[in-house]
Amino acid sequence: MALAFQTREFKLNIAPSSDTVTATQDVDFPSTIREDDDGYVVGVALQSFKFENFVNGSTEDWEIGGEAVKLRVDAKGRKKVTVTVEANIRPQEAVARTNPAFQFRATVTVLVIADLAGSSS
Repeated sequence: MALAFQTREFKLNIAPSSDTVTATQDVDFPSTIREDDDGYVVGVALQSFKFENFVNGSTEDWEIGGEAVKLRVDAKGRKKVTVTVEANIRPQEAVARTNPAFQFRATVTVLVIADLAGSSS
């Protein structure tokens, strides 16, 4: 078994009134991903994330109402997967009502891990 690791960075712009923002990226591996009874042996993990708030273009601190990051990995072939990141952030409701100019930016870095076929430990 040989594990292959790749990182991907996602930059997302999030409006406070919007639903979850979704972004995808394809990841190619140098050889075939091992397959077992459950499908291709590949996973994705959250390596880091950063949420930033902007009001009229300036970075500001703010009141957190809620934040979420979800990850998913789907095999698209023997050597390729697609990683999906869903992110949402919102201020407290009272803060959002008093200043609708909030804009958010999320930077999410993921680690994609695949068990490559035909290799031995």
